[in-house]
Amino acid sequence: MSPYPVPPRSTGGGTSLAIAVVVGALVFSGAVALFVVRSCGSVTKQPPSEPLTAAGDPTDTAPMFPAFAPPNEPTPPDGPPHSPQASAHARPPWGRLEKLTIHADKTSQFAPQHSKPLETFLAGSPLAGDLENAYVVCRATTYGKHDTFRGDDLHVRAQIGDTPEIANDGPEDENLGFVSAPHVTLRKDGNAKFEVYDRYLTGMALITRAAVSYEAAGLSSNDVGAAIECRALSGAPLAKLVDGTTKLADDAIAKLAHVKLDGTTPSWGWPYQPVQDAVRTTGDIAALVGWDEPHARTRAEKVTSSLAALEDQRRKVFDELYAGAKPEVRVESLTVSSIETSCNPRCVVRAQLKNDSDKIVSGLAFNGGITFYVATARTGPISVSFADENGLQQIAANSTIKATFETTPLSSADEKSILGVCAAPTLIHGGGCKVLRVR
Repeated sequence: MSPYPVPPRSTGGGTSLAIAVVVGALVFSGAVALFVVRSCGSVTKQPPSEPLTAAGDPTDTAPMFPAFAPPNEPTPPDGPPHSPQASAHARPPWGRLEKLTIHADKTSQFAPQHSKPLETFLAGSPLAGDLENAYVVCRATTYGKHDTFRGDDLHVRAQIGDTPEIANDGPEDENLGFVSAPHVTLRKDGNAKFEVYDRYLTGMALITRAAVSYEAAGLSSNDVGAAIECRALSGAPLAKLVDGTTKLADDAIAKLAHVKLDGTTPSWGWPYQPVQDAVRTTGDIAALVGWDEPHARTRAEKVTSSLAALEDQRRKVFDELYAGAKPEVRVESLTVSSIETSCNPRCVVRAQLKNDSDKIVSGLAFNGGITFYVATARTGPISVSFADENGLQQIAANSTIKATFETTPLSSADEKSILGVCAAPTLIHGGGCKVLRVR
């Protein structure tokens, strides 16, 4: 356990992000037109594959498809069956499901935190006797004294017996946090250590630190900072919970396996929710019994296979769009042409946008507005916005502007890429798709 210093208390809520399994381009539907462009140099490299949002919601700053690339680290060594080491060794490339506060020391994440910890806590029983290969979940509750205007945003850490340290962030402003682990072995007179922090924008403040000797009859701590109680599941009760979670995972995995991407939509039909469901329900199995247990291992393999198939589809969609691009295209009243790129050092794309109508063309993704994305075979489509010389995101009636797009996904001068122009559907028309190639 890391002895954190105690910085000044927060005057506001924490900023930690929830668990996530997918990142990507802004999702909307409508007409699509594509430019073929090339980047002119390197840009800031995207962060490693750590999910960003709980619902698989896309962002406009990171690729959606590489979210499942293996992290740049060696596979942990194997260990005995039903051990944290064996679970870490069997963890799939996408298996680090928690993105915790940046101010905390990282843990091994040998197994995920369960997505519904209160349910597992209520299903569990107070610890009793010697534990062998049990699932243990601990609840920490504070008293709302550490944020001036709102409830505490907890970060909870624990080490139970010889199990590696585990950590989890609690919900914002709730004075509540859970932390859990499978493969827990704890004997009488064994030790458990806990740390509870309040998260805030620039750091964490220690609320309490507790060390408890396990007397084979309950595991808890209560002081002026927090109340902590642990419960365990093993044997038939654990098997029942695993069976129920397995059924949910099987349904989600089956849906994911049948997804077909569609290059005529701005998102290419990327299955945000099916990916989220398959990854999270499979992760919940591993949260209960570890990645090495057959229920989790076999389903993780299926999810990995489906994600690899989506990667293959993404490359094929890009190749088809790239091959069919034209030098100029008209989408509704907007004609787009004259594509060029420059890099200094970040690459941008500039295009001529001509509005032939007597109405303003908006750059917003609603009310018939026009939106844009940049895509490569490596990243898939990523939403971008344009601005004219004055920073405006609209085109006046019967006028032409030179628009600039920041090309976040471009990584080298040799990487092929396309710029998509997308018209949102309206009550009058549903939009259509056209493909545009740079001259």
